[in-house]
Amino acid sequence: MNYTKVLFNFSHAKFTDSDLILKGGFIVEHLTGNTHFPTPFPFLTELINTTAEFKAAFLKANEGSREDTSVKNKLRDDLEFLLRKIALYVETQSSGDATAILSAGFNTRKLREPIGPLDKPTRLIVQYGLNSGEITMQCDVINKARIYEFQYTESPLTPNSVWTNVSSTKRKVNVNGLSRGVEYIFRVAGMNTDPSRNWSELVSKLVV
Repeated sequence: MNYTKVLFNFSHAKFTDSDLILKGGFIVEHLTGNTHFPTPFPFLTELINTTAEFKAAFLKANEGSREDTSVKNKLRDDLEFLLRKIALYVETQSSGDATAILSAGFNTRKLREPIGPLDKPTRLIVQYGLNSGEITMQCDVINKARIYEFQYTESPLTPNSVWTNVSSTKRKVNVNGLSRGVEYIFRVAGMNTDPSRNWSELVSKLVV
């Protein structure tokens, strides 16, 4: 049985700004009330709002200032990241079913079989940021990871600990607003279509 993957490319090379706005609206239309996926779709409101914000910034930047263009570019990055996150969700929920993926408004490509669990991340480095209460997390490249899922929680770790997620397409993130004088525990895992998570070794650090 062939496993169908979603095309994750929403870059400038694939979509102009105006094309990306149309794509966002197209996916909203196809996910609304889609029986292949949970209703209401978990990211639908966020996609509607982000697409609208990018469209407004795009129109303003056409005859606006360099600052307006910078705002527009930042919102495009936000929309691209959100579309990749939704694409990953759609692919996972559909179990690689091409009909379901296409019904959500995404393009597809076929692989012979699904990607299994990703490797355990190595060399998670946790360092102090430039500002008080800021931490930088970075790990080695995880083969086939589309998104890096960083997490942290207060020490000591217990069965009732609640992890805070910070997802990124890059292997390095900054976290702000942590409580000074509190020790935190950090970890990271790679994300792809397999729902399992192979977490890194835990790293503890006292925030200053």
